[in-house]
Amino acid sequence: MNWRRDRYEWESNLETDLLSILSTGSMCKEALDHLLWRGDPKGMFSVKSAYSILAIHQQLDIREGVFCSLWQAKAMPKVLATAWRVLLDRIPTRVNLIRRGVLVNSPLYALCNMLVESSQHLFLDCIFA
Repeated sequence: MNWRRDRYEWESNLETDLLSILSTGSMCKEALDHLLWRGDPKGMFSVKSAYSILAIHQQLDIREGVFCSLWQAKAMPKVLATAWRVLLDRIPTRVNLIRRGVLVNSPLYALCNMLVESSQHLFLDCIFA
């Protein structure tokens, strides 16, 4: 396969998975293409079915625990979304940016310059934040 850019190290496993999935199927010029969402018995995509698949994949039960409490909290949607991203460590901290291949000057948190900028340090540990 030819790619437009060099793959990151973590993408190599995804390419291997893709190739193994593609090798199980066959191409036929006469067949019509159609989309089918396997996350729903009817084959129709919904956000609920996507969350269900994510929950199964990440071994999370979206009906229980902290995520259920989070979405039932009475707060602004932007605040809830930020809290959800913090819990899943999806905040664009310097550590996460480096992991994704984004160049940063230093992994240290700019306010304290003592520890790396991670979600835990930003929201729990840093005495300045």
